[in-house]
Amino acid sequence: MLIALSIILLLLMPSSLYASQQTIVGCFSNGTTNLKFTEIISKEASLGYVLYEKGSAFIPLAFVGRTEEVFEGRPSEFTYTWLEVIKGQVNGTYVVSTQGAVFNDFYYKSAAGKIIRFKENISVLTDDMNCKW
Repeated sequence: MLIALSIILLLLMPSSLYASQQTIVGCFSNGTTNLKFTEIISKEASLGYVLYEKGSAFIPLAFVGRTEEVFEGRPSEFTYTWLEVIKGQVNGTYVVSTQGAVFNDFYYKSAAGKIIRFKENISVLTDDMNCKW
């Protein structure tokens, strides 16, 4: 009886509770370096990290902000800024621009000001949201 009641309560719960988290993954390359970018969005926070193909651990990203550019007749372009945090220190900045499901721009700017641009590589994104290099 308790199991049946639990199932009924789960079915009556609003579907918005199940959809309260969204994960976005992109695989990127600049020709010599490959990385996976992951963003986890919920009502409470935006979390992100990058994982380099030859890296031993993911690098956490701190969300800074978002801008929106509106276009007539097509999706808005959103630009997200993330700080790279290594051992508690800000080491650089990642800037990610999306329009619909497309990544338009993705680059890293080091603390010294050097910019490294990456291109999305959709062909290595697997069904389970990993990058197979």
